[in-house]
Amino acid sequence: MKKRKSNHNFVWKINDEIVEVVDKFKYLGVTFSYNGSMKHAVDVLNQQALRAFNHLLSLFYRVKMDVKTKLTMFDTLVVPILLYCSDVWGVYNHKDIDKLHLKYCKTILGV
Repeated sequence: MKKRKSNHNFVWKINDEIVEVVDKFKYLGVTFSYNGSMKHAVDVLNQQALRAFNHLLSLFYRVKMDVKTKLTMFDTLVVPILLYCSDVWGVYNHKDIDKLHLKYCKTILGV
């Protein structure tokens, strides 16, 4: 990753220890970027939710369930991953989140 140019000349300290200035950091599983962009964090959550989605689909191919049960399982097992920390990044417009939900509905309903 290319380092960004720092245009400050001050040093952050906590208890007389210098705090390193970084481009991004992870807190409670969410990656925060120096510029406030949440794109990377949302992309990671989307990938994790997609893996859960694919595991769920493989289960549905092996076990017959009604549509209501499938939708309940999606809401229980995939949506919490997909919307993790959405109170922070939810103010931004991320189309990938909607795409996964629509893909699931189309797959389940056979549209």
